[in-house]
Amino acid sequence: MVKRTVVAAVFVAALAGAASADPILISTSRSINGSAIVDTVFAPMGYVIYETAGVFNVDRDARAERNGRAASAAASQHTTIDLARGLIFGSGSSSAAATLSAVGAADAESFSELLVEFALREPTPFHFTGTFSATGPVTRASTAFGRSGLGISGNIWNEDIRSSNFTLRQSGVLLPCTYFFFEMAQSGLGSPAQTTSGSASFNFAFNLGHQSPVPEPASAGLVAFALVICGHWHWSKRRLPTTA
Repeated sequence: MVKRTVVAAVFVAALAGAASADPILISTSRSINGSAIVDTVFAPMGYVIYETAGVFNVDRDARAERNGRAASAAASQHTTIDLARGLIFGSGSSSAAATLSAVGAADAESFSELLVEFALREPTPFHFTGTFSATGPVTRASTAFGRSGLGISGNIWNEDIRSSNFTLRQSGVLLPCTYFFFEMAQSGLGSPAQTTSGSASFNFAFNLGHQSPVPEPASAGLVAFALVICGHWHWSKRRLPTTA
């Protein structure tokens, strides 16, 4: 444990003088989708996907009706990706509902999802704050962040929340590496419907700051070696349960 801490500390200090560089966007995907169905009446929400940085503002809904019974679904996302300023922030929501008479003969589902992959070329402090909510037996709010391509072992956090509310705060220093960031709100009623309503939401701010305003260049070899050991990082985590 001491050896790993010393190694990480040595390279954080060595790379602190690296040329100042914004996070590099590798890929991003933001999307919403959903549908509602009662018996044979199917109403799609329409799949909306946005695969570039910037502002993504979209709201969609769908409703199906038959013989006085109804089911509906809705999804929204209002997020901004601005890595030039080191910022990813915004909110998303999903919901599904059915009239009591439609339970057992209806289905409704929706989701709002964000995925960003980026690379860091220098040690970078970060701060994350997010609030999440999921109500109903077939809903979930998810958030995850970690090193890309390493599966579970690369996770810095991974939360999957059902039927509860919570606040998550994280901060620390990230070494040069490739990272992924994921947010999702997913709602449903079950198929066939088991309940009359469900909803989920996320609201977050992710800030990637700069280590030094006037750094000196570092050698390419040193940066490459730091990428090899990017599994060493310092971070702190605090999960704060809230009431509905």
